[in-house]
Amino acid sequence: MEDKELMQENFNDEFSLEWDRESLIDKMLDIADRLIVPILIVATIVSIGFAWFVGARTFLDVKKLNARSQELYYLKNYDTTPLSMNSYTRSEINGLKEIDDLIDYNNELENKANNYYEYLRWIQAPYDNFLKYILLPSLNIWKDPFLWTIRDDYIWLKYLENNPYNDIELIDKWSNFIKDVWSAEYNKIEGIELWDIVEEWEEFYIPIRVRYIADSNRSFLLLVEKLSTTSNQKSISLINELIYYIRENIKDLKTKEIEDIMAGSNWFTEDAAIWYNLYQWVKEWKESNLIDDKIIEDAIKKVAQCSTESTEYCYYKFRNKYRNLPSLAYRIWFESNKEKTENLRQFLADLPPIIKIIDFTYDDSQTSTSNFGYSMEQYVWTIEFLIYWDWVSNAEVREIQDLLWKKCLWKTLTPDVALTQVEEKLVNLWSNANVDTYGAINLLEIEWLISNILESFGWLSNYKKVIKTFEIYRMLSEWSICDI
Repeated sequence: MEDKELMQENFNDEFSLEWDRESLIDKMLDIADRLIVPILIVATIVSIGFAWFVGARTFLDVKKLNARSQELYYLKNYDTTPLSMNSYTRSEINGLKEIDDLIDYNNELENKANNYYEYLRWIQAPYDNFLKYILLPSLNIWKDPFLWTIRDDYIWLKYLENNPYNDIELIDKWSNFIKDVWSAEYNKIEGIELWDIVEEWEEFYIPIRVRYIADSNRSFLLLVEKLSTTSNQKSISLINELIYYIRENIKDLKTKEIEDIMAGSNWFTEDAAIWYNLYQWVKEWKESNLIDDKIIEDAIKKVAQCSTESTEYCYYKFRNKYRNLPSLAYRIWFESNKEKTENLRQFLADLPPIIKIIDFTYDDSQTSTSNFGYSMEQYVWTIEFLIYWDWVSNAEVREIQDLLWKKCLWKTLTPDVALTQVEEKLVNLWSNANVDTYGAINLLEIEWLISNILESFGWLSNYKKVIKTFEIYRMLSEWSICDI
């Protein structure tokens, strides 16, 4: 009985405690309900007040800045030290007060720079579109410099016949260059050495050393004049100036002829038509109706800056200006010369590529006996020089690879692609019950050759990459590995 009463009391106590908690929570919620509205009102008022404060402060700051905005236009508020220290702008910056002045000055400089660039491009047009193909012929013998077509038939024997950069051709050409200085004057070649083609950024050159004997001072001086034609900057400039005025006269006097050339090609511009025609006139010895003695005579007068002077005096001025280039001046200098056109063509055809003289030394002298029995002094010289050509660009290598791709594998013709094709051909051959032993041996040899090319291909110059690409194409074509 006592236990039941005790349990009843404990239950009552717990129930009472639980009821007190619920009551307390209800009271707190009731208090919170009554306080939350005032709190929200106060927070809203504070937020609005802060927003008004920030807005007012911003308005006042902007108004203050606007009041001082004119000061921002003055250069004194900026660091113009680099401009005042620069020798080109030092004298100008002192007269500039505001940013707008500086902007106008900058625009003026940009306009001047663009005008100078256009003027420079205009006066360099004869070189960029014509003379560079003579003075810096491209190592890419497969691509026409004007039509941009690629001669994909320059393979094997035909490549050897048309490649002017093989050792035999170079030795023959430069031996004759040193030897033949005039119709009645020549030098005797004692020895000639050629080194490998050296790649130097966008140019290639070959070092050459020649030891020769000159029978007279005249022979020596004539050779020096030949070498200076394309190794002397002033001589190149004089050639460029004459060609510039020839091109100007052609544009003025040969309008109909230019239009006829342009009509033969949809993409030829006026300049492209002129230079393509003149290049064929010089290099392929084709006839040209764009140039004649009258064109050259007018160009001579412009070069000599003649106006009211007599023709005789005008030619004298031309010869005097071109005295450092007698091989040109004395070919077309006579006003009575009726072969100026052919003489100019011969001069341009004989122009060597750009030359850089490294060393020119007098070795010895010796005495020889002439055919008439009298003693003759001979001079032994050694000359070292570099011959320059234009390089084969990365784009040109890829262009040739893509062309051969279309003719063979329908993939870019690179050594790794070619090797894959050969390996697939071998797999198909070994899977055949009737194995062609002779064919298998040749395929294995081709696989070995292409593997060797692949190992060194990445280190080759672009010129040699093109040669190796054509070698791969020839091997694949001969053994019917194309289009499998």
